[in-house]
Amino acid sequence: KDLIIIPDGKLGYVSFESLLTDASNSERIDYRNLPYLINDHSISYGYSSTLLVNAGDGCQSGEAKKDLLAFAPVTFNEENALYTQPVKYRTRGEELMDLPATRKEVVDINSIFGGDVYLDSEATVSRFKEVAADYKILHIATHGIMNDDDPMHSKLMFSPVGNKNDDCLYYGDLFNLELNAELAVLSACNTGSGKNSEGEGVIAFARGFMYSGVPSLVISLWKVEDESTAEIMKYFYTNLKQGYAKDEALRRAKMEYLKNTDNIGASPYYWSGFINIGNKEPLSFNHRNKSYLWFLLLLLPAPVFIFRRRVKIKN
Repeated sequence: KDLIIIPDGKLGYVSFESLLTDASNSERIDYRNLPYLINDHSISYGYSSTLLVNAGDGCQSGEAKKDLLAFAPVTFNEENALYTQPVKYRTRGEELMDLPATRKEVVDINSIFGGDVYLDSEATVSRFKEVAADYKILHIATHGIMNDDDPMHSKLMFSPVGNKNDDCLYYGDLFNLELNAELAVLSACNTGSGKNSEGEGVIAFARGFMYSGVPSLVISLWKVEDESTAEIMKYFYTNLKQGYAKDEALRRAKMEYLKNTDNIGASPYYWSGFINIGNKEPLSFNHRNKSYLWFLLLLLPAPVFIFRRRVKIKN
């Protein structure tokens, strides 16, 4: 039922869930109803079997004090000629267009999980580096700019753009961070893409986050579209909140998106680029459960005492 894909070489660029399990004989492609592999299986990915096993042992959830940290710079470069493109076709890549759907995205997931959200000018990389170690889930909705020739200079854009000291998180920066998150969601273009190194596979942002202590990521294999990404993320977090494993939560999010979009939006380009890599187990919220337990234990003596007093009075 659950498939784990450890791809070799250029297979690391393939979204396996969009492969078909049967032939499609329709004269007009009905993207919503094709026999995708994801219809039958939850699918997660790994760089190697060793890293996958270590990812299962690497959760440091006890050290994360808070649940969700989300960043969305939103506003980038209004003077860019591509800024006038329809919202439906804005991508989160090299062309630094505004990303209005990222605002809705982080607001929606915050309403589901509750947490701390940094928008616009507050979404700086210095703030991220300062507070990220305190959170169980890291969500970054922005532009991703990948450098295949020199992966160390691949980057996620923060605010303010133009301030070279505080406008981006480089791949190389991750090797100086110690994070305690169970999950990082890189809601940007090409965050799972990178240089294909023989014997190592694709050198992408996910590796940097894993090195810094994050055992599980949701990343993108290509340029992702702004609006469809926001919808998928909303469904994804709803499923995580309900206790589904990460790969199953993402599968259900994609299925829900397919059910609610039109035929063009159902093209695999819009939904199958995001994958779960690393540890796929459900999120744990032990600190919250312990708080509820202590709260109940504190309340328990009160009704027992009152009951006994009432019985005594009656006697």
